Formats: sequence, C-alpha cells, structure tokens
Amino acid sequence: MHLTASTLSLLLTSLATSTTAVSTQEVFNWCGESVFLVNVNSTSSTTGPKEITAGGGNWTTPIVGVGNSVGVSKNDQYFSNKTAKLIWGTSTDAGVLYWTVSSVDGDPFAGEKWEVTSWEGNACESTTT
Repeated sequence: MHLTASTLSLLLTSLATSTTAVSTQEVFNWCGESVFLVNVNSTSSTTGPKEITAGGGNWTTPIVGVGNSVGVSKNDQYFSNKTAKLIWGTSTDAGVLYWTVSSVDGDPFAGEKWEVTSWEGNACESTTT
C-alpha cells in the first residue's frame, strides 16, 4: 500500500489463532503536521491528548470488548467544543470486529485524505475518504 505524505491512516489488525483472537487499532500520521489523539477504552479509561508526530508517527493499542474510541484532532485542546475531532470507534464481540468513523465539532481533515485499513491474516481491505 502506498500512502501519500498527506494521509492519516487508521489500521485495524485482527490476528486469529486456533485458541485466541487479538485485534489492535493503530494510527499512523503521514500528514505534514502533528495530530493529537485521545483514547477511551472499554473500561472508560481515558488517555491523552497524546501528540502523534508528522511524517510517520504512530500509536497502537489492543481492542478489548465493546465501546473503544480513538479521537484524532489537529489541536492539542482536544476537549474544547471548538476543536474538530475524527472519532474512530471499535468493538469486538464473539470473534467479530466492528468499527465506525464519525466526526464531532467539525471535520478536522476536510479536503484531506485519510483511510481505514483492515488486516486479517493475509487479507487487506481499505476504505479511503
């Protein structure tokens, strides 16, 4: 997969073995400026905002249970209602991985490219906006 210098890439990974399945979500920042990330996991523990540096900075965490959320903004004032956020929600249930993307308080990547890539075993699928 070729990513341009202005792409924010959201990667879902699901690796299954005969006894377990481990899913992760990763954010790769190929943009020309830093972005800021806030993570809320299935136990409602919140971390961030964490700076993800431009040109390949990344962040990763396992997806456990339902109600995981990663918010990405271009502003370190993430919790302000004046800061536009891209929200990426994920859940796992009965071996199935679910995800959705939405925005809150505006679209921080309006006119820019971002993509979600799902990787499972040897298969890779992409959704680009």
